[in-house]
Amino acid sequence: MNRFRAHLSFLLPLLSVVLIVISCTDKEQQTVLEEEVKKIDTYVEAQNKSGKSVVISGGSSRIIYENGGDISVEKGDSVYLNYAGYIFSTGLGTIFDTNMESLSSKIGIDIYNRGLNAGKVVVGKGELLKGLELGLLGAKKGEHSYIVFPSSMGYGNDKKGVVPPMSSLIFEIWILNIVKN
Repeated sequence: MNRFRAHLSFLLPLLSVVLIVISCTDKEQQTVLEEEVKKIDTYVEAQNKSGKSVVISGGSSRIIYENGGDISVEKGDSVYLNYAGYIFSTGLGTIFDTNMESLSSKIGIDIYNRGLNAGKVVVGKGELLKGLELGLLGAKKGEHSYIVFPSSMGYGNDKKGVVPPMSSLIFEIWILNIVKN
């Protein structure tokens, strides 16, 4: 019984310290997230001022570089696309993912052993990062755009490959085809 009390008297203060550290981490993450959003807003505003069309959907911003046709992406649609994913750094930063052979060989990605190698996704089924999925809504067949979003809509506080925790992401997207479902 005394050993149990000794362990308990050690564990309770330790648990308190862990909870304090976790709450500080949450505050730090919130601060980082706010800074990310400011950088993204500055980038998007500059693109808009330079004449690019901007579509904002649930915190994800799509900057249109080349307009598409009449068919637009809705939830449930199958979308065929080419993409390149970058870590956002006031614009394109380090590329970390692509389904395009011309880019994949430069960064050492084997696109043939991955889920998106065909470049087909169904929007609204959770196949994509939340920011990318929201950014694709309304995109048109033939469109070339950049979709940028904060870490909270990407990998969050998780490290994924070369992508550090709390990283905003930007995807260059080419919509090849849309199949209405």
